[in-house]
Amino acid sequence: MIIGGIVMDGSKTELTLGIVMKSTLYQLLSPFFFATLAFFLANVFRKSVLPLIITMFLFFLQGAINMVLIMFAKGVAKFVVFNHLDLRAYDSN
Repeated sequence: MIIGGIVMDGSKTELTLGIVMKSTLYQLLSPFFFATLAFFLANVFRKSVLPLIITMFLFFLQGAINMVLIMFAKGVAKFVVFNHLDLRAYDSN
């Protein structure tokens, strides 16, 4: 309740353990995907630095990549995985 009062400016929002856990699990999907991508690229390239650089580059620029694809290639943008990593859009809370 104290955290909800500080974060929500004192409004009467119920912040239950289920909502906190669901939000945490939604946020863990993106790092899990990029860790899996890094392991995949490490097996493909057989080097240790290049997959990390590629993965970090994609991780930090995923928002910009999404924006450019939506602006210029709307047909392709819906098939790119970066658009589907944020599951909060499908949640009612």
